[in-house]
Amino acid sequence: MVLKAHRPNALPHLAVIILLALAFAASGCVKAHDIVRLPQKTPIAVAYVMDDDHQGLVGEVPDSLKKEVAKVLGERNLEPFEIPFQTYAQVFVPVRDSKKRLARLTNSEAPYTLLVETKAVYFAQLSGRYRWTVSLKLSVAAKDGAAEPMSAESELSTFMDFEHEKEAQTVASIAEDLARRAGALLDEFLSAADSAEKKN
Repeated sequence: MVLKAHRPNALPHLAVIILLALAFAASGCVKAHDIVRLPQKTPIAVAYVMDDDHQGLVGEVPDSLKKEVAKVLGERNLEPFEIPFQTYAQVFVPVRDSKKRLARLTNSEAPYTLLVETKAVYFAQLSGRYRWTVSLKLSVAAKDGAAEPMSAESELSTFMDFEHEKEAQTVASIAEDLARRAGALLDEFLSAADSAEKKN
């Protein structure tokens, strides 16, 4: 009797690998570039929100995302001043437009304002793992209007291992990547602000 070694079907695992690669390509990686560091420490007001379109509610983002964003701000010599969530939470519920949200934020502490909007949506279960799609919207503006406001949007896919891991855990799992995208937008914005200041 000849015993044949059992070879597990690798197709489900291969499918996950392919989907991850496609998701990464679709989301677009952050290109390497020079960090724009301000000559002196400058305050920036930051507001975070996690949208839940199914229930029409808003919530706070995980602390890990705030920490990662604080890191990229520090690299640019920006000192974050977090706008208290309760001061704008109710205002954001009926308002989903990023420009209108940014305009409604109360900022009396800093020359710049950064709005970080996230949304995590469950997609499907694939090979025992749970695929989620995370949307990121970033908006930044100068209080004095010296530079034109800028915004950027990204959509990323990620896989979670457990069913009990929901929106907050999903956003936390890619917090570093989300923060890098905020840094890229800030570099573009600060460079444009500097150019506008030199012209004036």
